[in-house]
Amino acid sequence: MHLVRTEVKMLLVQRMRISVLKRTGVVVFRSDLAPLGGPTQISEALRTLVDDGVLVRLGEGIYAKASRDEHGAPVPAATLQEVIREVLSKLDVKSADVCIEDQGTRKRVIVGAPNRKIDRHLLIGSCQVEIVTHGAMAKSFTLPQDPACFPRHNVAKYVEVLAKTHRISSKRTGLDRWAEAVSRAAGDTVQLDKVGQTLARLKQRQVINGRQMAHLMNNYMTEQEEAHSDV
Repeated sequence: MHLVRTEVKMLLVQRMRISVLKRTGVVVFRSDLAPLGGPTQISEALRTLVDDGVLVRLGEGIYAKASRDEHGAPVPAATLQEVIREVLSKLDVKSADVCIEDQGTRKRVIVGAPNRKIDRHLLIGSCQVEIVTHGAMAKSFTLPQDPACFPRHNVAKYVEVLAKTHRISSKRTGLDRWAEAVSRAAGDTVQLDKVGQTLARLKQRQVINGRQMAHLMNNYMTEQEEAHSDV
């Protein structure tokens, strides 16, 4: 009986190995392989594929095809950015809804889509990646200590989510007119757009300080300039 169970397990491992290698991309969800066997069998086979260096476990129910680094250790067979992009794609998250705080070996991927519950913790190589939605942010949100960690892409989405987290309205107020007057006094005749107005409110409410506001505004303006130059 034990021999039979072992043979069945090895057969399932082989079927899953073939299925993994045939798939496009590198990210594999447990749910992708679930039709091949029972829950316990799938769990055992996944552990074998990880032990054999075919897969790398990234987080609960999420794996990546493996390659070997210079020391022979199994690592994801794609770059960090590619893995994150593919995980989000498989979670049906649009790139326009995503902004990323980059803290070196830690990244917080913020999904600014309403009514989503996809919070995940991943370990991709040596980088810890936290995927959070607005609901999770509202419970316990802290800004990066270093403003250089703020997103450089989809900055408007980041500012929008930050404002929603702190229940700051996007409606135009007297504060916006005050901020524009300050800008004019400084020799800047450009009227603040919605993002600039929201940043001014965040500063006034002491959600961000002046240095953080300056970094976010600079990132936003740089992104806008790059987008216009690509047109």
